[in-house]
Amino acid sequence: MKGLFITFEGIEGCGKSTQAGFLSDYLLSKGRKVVMTREPGGTDLGNAVRKLILDSGHVYPVAELLLFLADRNQHIREIILPALGNGITVICDRFYHSTFAYQIGGRKLDPDLVITLNNASIEGLKPDITFLLDIPAETGFERKKKSDMKLDRIEKETLDFHKSIRHYYLKLAESDKIIKLLDGSQDKEIILAQIKEITDRMI
Repeated sequence: MKGLFITFEGIEGCGKSTQAGFLSDYLLSKGRKVVMTREPGGTDLGNAVRKLILDSGHVYPVAELLLFLADRNQHIREIILPALGNGITVICDRFYHSTFAYQIGGRKLDPDLVITLNNASIEGLKPDITFLLDIPAETGFERKKKSDMKLDRIEKETLDFHKSIRHYYLKLAESDKIIKLLDGSQDKEIILAQIKEITDRMI
């Protein structure tokens, strides 16, 4: 039995990582086997790529894209496909919708280039469902400030950059049936209840 592949998306500070963890705990409590992972990261190569992308002083947009996609292909082959093949549910914090939103919406790269290279990297793998937590970019900025955590290179980008990413995410939500758009400004428990209901229907 093939496992369920669930991804979480959204701009910085939207709460996706928190909700991904909540959903993992919920499914584990129901006796399902779960692998929690993230992009970039999830593998030794991915963690090295994550450090290069997020902690470097400057990475050119196409170089950044290629690093993300190298991580993705390794991640799919090493972690995601083996787990799914064993009937395990995989919950991933970011996947290719992030690439579209950040590299096309944020970096303004050619959509055809990004889509073509991403298709090569995923080798046909798509999520069964993607939860997109939507909040205004201003709210994301405020949440990051309050968290008192060190900001990475992408989190330090301008407000306009993050507004462009949010706009592209919403554009994706209109055209991609995989995406379930949720109001990320709601109480955490309300959001989780919505995610549980949708996931239970998938199961």
